[in-house]
Amino acid sequence: MKKIITLFSLFILTITLPAQTSLVITLSHPNICNDTVTLTAPNGYNAYSWSGPGIISTNTLQAIQANVNGTYSVTLTPASGPLVTIDTTIFNGPSIGYISNNYQTVCSGQQVSTVNFNVTPYSTFTWTNTNTSTGLASSGTASSGNMTGSINGFNAAVVSSQQTSIITLSVTNANCPGITTTQTIYTITVNPTPTVAINYSVQCTGSVYNGTLTASGANTYTWNPTGLSASTITVSPIAANYTVTATSTNNCVNTATVAIPQAVSIITSYTPLPMGPAQPGPNIVMCPSSPLAVTYSASGGLTYTWSTGATTASITVSPTVTTSYTLTGTDTNGCAINQIASITVEPTPIVTILGNTYQTVCSGQPVLPVTFSVTPASTFAWANTNTAIGLAASGTISTGNINGFNAAVVSSQQVGVIT
Repeated sequence: MKKIITLFSLFILTITLPAQTSLVITLSHPNICNDTVTLTAPNGYNAYSWSGPGIISTNTLQAIQANVNGTYSVTLTPASGPLVTIDTTIFNGPSIGYISNNYQTVCSGQQVSTVNFNVTPYSTFTWTNTNTSTGLASSGTASSGNMTGSINGFNAAVVSSQQTSIITLSVTNANCPGITTTQTIYTITVNPTPTVAINYSVQCTGSVYNGTLTASGANTYTWNPTGLSASTITVSPIAANYTVTATSTNNCVNTATVAIPQAVSIITSYTPLPMGPAQPGPNIVMCPSSPLAVTYSASGGLTYTWSTGATTASITVSPTVTTSYTLTGTDTNGCAINQIASITVEPTPIVTILGNTYQTVCSGQPVLPVTFSVTPASTFAWANTNTAIGLAASGTISTGNINGFNAAVVSSQQVGVIT
């Protein structure tokens, strides 16, 4: 019997490649400064193949020359094993790229936005301003730690005429000494807010007032509280505060307000206060048994003349008969207006008993109605001093009698006095 024995040969192949973390392209300097940059690939490879926008030497060398900014790649061929590709970036010399908010127009006192721009990495930039009347300083300096820079926003100055600033940026880079790039990056225009004036006049026809208001200094106008949109409006009645919102051709806005005063009016006060609710208007009613000293106070005028002959703003009267008082006032609008106040003095009621004034009855017998008349006609209230007679303590009636009733059954004499 044959025995077959198979032998296996085992071996290990170790291939050592350059460490990937050390695979970098070395630059003679990182920026194109009106010159060329040398790019050197890592040592230890059998072949090199370069690509990029500005190679000016053979692209199969370990080290090449480039004169254009951009991204450069090299493919490395080792003695054995896979190909390796690495890249790097060459930046331009001092340069200015995208600019935001580079043309701004604002109104007096409004916010100017921050201006942002792209610059060469790690550059220093300075800026100058042609007109500080806009509210921006004449110059400034800042550094960029990456690829952006900015000039901070600010509140525009309050100006009386249009002002424009032209801002120029100058950029330098430590990798390109002696080279400066200058560019006008933005302009700021500050427009004045309109100076708005309101003139008004008042026309009087009797007690009817019309006011004409005219605004000037802008392009369009909107009035409050009327809601009208015109430079000239007519209002009636006129006493109010009127505000106009005015917009210039540059879309800057301002407001102005005028107060047209109230026409002549009369305010009434009493000394002493009347019994019951005070009557708020100039026309009041009182009784001669409770006379009032009434003070009429006029307002809204420059001069006053009362029918009493007084020329003061206030008069105090206490008539015993119905009296009217006429006030002629001239107001600040140059209009004369009459106001009439009246005090009506009601006569004291006169009561006449017509019958059955004094009655004496026996216990349980009928008591006759008491009749009377009052001039002028009024309503009546009565009170009884002794309810033991069978009559209530009080009552109110609108006719001229107190109804009869059956006297109470009493064990002793009872007397009631009715007022």
